[in-house]
Amino acid sequence: MFIQKPWVDYVKSGLKTVEGRTGPLGRYNGVTHLQIFGGDTPFLVEIVEVRHYDDLFTYIAAEGYRVIAPHTSSNDQALVEYMNITKDNHHIFSQERVKERGGINAIQLRGCSPARSI
Repeated sequence: MFIQKPWVDYVKSGLKTVEGRTGPLGRYNGVTHLQIFGGDTPFLVEIVEVRHYDDLFTYIAAEGYRVIAPHTSSNDQALVEYMNITKDNHHIFSQERVKERGGINAIQLRGCSPARSI
């Protein structure tokens, strides 16, 4: 799974313990680990639990900025940061995109270790 900087650094350090990904409920069923890319070296994290939300606002309110965007100081600031995440000139967490992709999966992560084949 690719995670942009600075987000990947917060995952690697253990400060960001929940990764938000658009997609339908059940998308990560049966997945126990993720190989994370985007930093200097890939690393492996364990999936503890996956929760699902219909929209970005509910996701942020339920999970809280401290675990989803630890470099921010409020849920409002976390919302601004998430709304500014882009890929190929598309806002990843726009209301329309989240709806068409089936919501947001809140992937609770634990630990990090050097990447290996999984």
